[in-house]
Formats: sequence, C-alpha cells, structure tokens
Amino acid sequence: MNENLKFKFYEKLRDKKNFINVKISGINIEWATDEDIAPETLYYESIPLKIKVN
Repeated sequence: MNENLKFKFYEKLRDKKNFINVKISGINIEWATDEDIAPETLYYESIPLKIKVN
C-alpha cells in the first residue's frame, strides 16, 4: 500500500486517522474518504510476512 499512497488519488489516506477508517465493500476494501482498492491489487502487491509460528 505504501506505493499507492504516492498517488494523488490516495493522498487522504496518508493521514493515519483516515487510513484506519476502512471497511469491506463486496470484494473490495474502501475508506470513508471514498478511496478503494481491489483485492487483486492487494494480492499482487502483497509482501510475504516472515513470522515464526510456535
């Protein structure tokens, strides 16, 4: 998501107060400030977490 925040469309989400106000809408996620992002974008731009499960 960091890369997307560089675009003007997502500029309101640079404010953490706006960013944390997210909800599910169908198969997308969207914010109260009218930005949204498609699930395939999240998938293809995701970064695997390296965590240790006990």
